[in-house]
Amino acid sequence: MQHLARENVQKVLMEQEMLCLELESKKKKLDSWGRELYKREALTEREKQNFDEEKKQIQAEAIQGLQFCHHKTVEKVVFCVGMHRRSILLGM
Repeated sequence: MQHLARENVQKVLMEQEMLCLELESKKKKLDSWGRELYKREALTEREKQNFDEEKKQIQAEAIQGLQFCHHKTVEKVVFCVGMHRRSILLGM
Protein backbone atom coordinates (compact mmCIF):
# COMPACT_ATOMS: atom_id res chain seq x y z
CA MET A 1 0.00 0.00 0.00
CA GLN A 2 2.80 2.41 0.90
CA HIS A 3 4.49 1.43 -2.31
CA LEU A 4 1.41 2.40 -4.35
CA ALA A 5 1.11 5.68 -2.44
CA ARG A 6 4.77 6.46 -3.14
CA GLU A 7 4.31 5.63 -6.82
CA ASN A 8 1.25 7.89 -7.00
CA VAL A 9 3.12 10.74 -5.28
CA GLN A 10 6.07 10.21 -7.60
CA LYS A 11 3.71 10.20 -10.61
CA VAL A 12 2.02 13.42 -9.44
CA LEU A 13 5.39 15.10 -8.88
CA MET A 14 6.59 14.08 -12.36
CA GLU A 15 3.38 15.36 -13.94
CA GLN A 16 3.76 18.61 -12.03
CA GLU A 17 7.37 18.94 -13.21
CA MET A 18 6.33 18.27 -16.82
CA LEU A 19 3.52 20.80 -16.57
CA CYS A 20 5.92 23.39 -15.12
CA LEU A 21 8.38 22.78 -17.95
CA GLU A 22 5.58 23.02 -20.52
CA LEU A 23 4.32 26.22 -18.91
CA GLU A 24 7.83 27.72 -18.89
CA SER A 25 8.27 26.80 -22.55
CA LYS A 26 4.96 28.42 -23.48
CA LYS A 27 5.86 31.50 -21.44
CA LYS A 28 9.15 31.85 -23.33
CA LYS A 29 7.32 31.39 -26.61
CA LEU A 30 4.80 34.11 -25.68
CA ASP A 31 7.60 36.47 -24.60
CA SER A 32 9.38 35.91 -27.90
CA TRP A 33 6.16 36.47 -29.82
CA GLY A 34 5.50 39.67 -27.84
CA ARG A 35 8.98 41.00 -28.67
CA GLU A 36 8.43 40.20 -32.36
CA LEU A 37 5.08 41.98 -32.35
CA TYR A 38 6.67 45.00 -30.66
CA LYS A 39 9.38 45.12 -33.35
CA ARG A 40 6.77 44.88 -36.11
CA GLU A 41 4.70 47.61 -34.50
CA ALA A 42 7.75 49.88 -34.25
CA LEU A 43 8.60 49.18 -37.88
CA THR A 44 5.02 49.84 -38.95
CA GLU A 45 5.02 53.15 -37.04
CA ARG A 46 8.30 54.16 -38.72
CA GLU A 47 6.90 53.22 -42.13
CA LYS A 48 3.76 55.26 -41.40
CA GLN A 49 5.88 58.29 -40.48
CA ASN A 50 7.95 57.90 -43.65
CA PHE A 51 4.77 57.60 -45.71
CA ASP A 52 3.29 60.72 -44.10
CA GLU A 53 6.48 62.69 -44.75
CA GLU A 54 6.62 61.53 -48.37
CA LYS A 55 2.94 62.38 -48.82
CA LYS A 56 3.49 65.91 -47.48
CA GLN A 57 6.48 66.39 -49.77
CA ILE A 58 4.52 65.22 -52.82
CA GLN A 59 1.61 67.49 -51.92
CA ALA A 60 3.96 70.46 -51.52
CA GLU A 61 5.56 69.70 -54.90
CA ALA A 62 2.12 69.36 -56.51
CA ILE A 63 1.00 72.70 -55.07
CA GLN A 64 4.21 74.34 -56.26
CA GLY A 65 3.70 72.84 -59.73
CA LEU A 66 0.10 74.05 -59.85
CA GLN A 67 1.15 77.55 -58.78
CA PHE A 68 3.77 77.61 -61.53
CA CYS A 69 1.20 76.45 -64.12
CA HIS A 70 -1.27 79.06 -62.88
CA HIS A 71 1.38 81.78 -63.13
CA LYS A 72 2.28 80.73 -66.71
CA THR A 73 -1.40 80.63 -67.67
CA VAL A 74 -1.95 84.14 -66.30
CA GLU A 75 1.08 85.35 -68.26
CA LYS A 76 -0.30 83.80 -71.45
CA VAL A 77 -3.75 85.31 -70.89
CA VAL A 78 -2.23 88.74 -70.25
CA PHE A 79 -0.16 88.38 -73.40
CA CYS A 80 -3.18 87.31 -75.45
CA VAL A 81 -5.26 90.20 -74.09
CA GLY A 82 -2.44 92.60 -74.99
CA MET A 83 -2.21 91.15 -78.50
CA HIS A 84 -5.98 91.42 -78.87
CA ARG A 85 -5.94 95.06 -77.77
CA ARG A 86 -3.14 95.87 -80.22
CA SER A 87 -4.99 94.20 -83.04
CA ILE A 88 -8.11 96.19 -82.17
CA LEU A 89 -6.12 99.43 -81.98
CA LEU A 90 -4.31 98.71 -85.25
CA GLY A 91 -7.55 97.68 -86.89
CA MET A 92 -9.20 101.01 -86.12
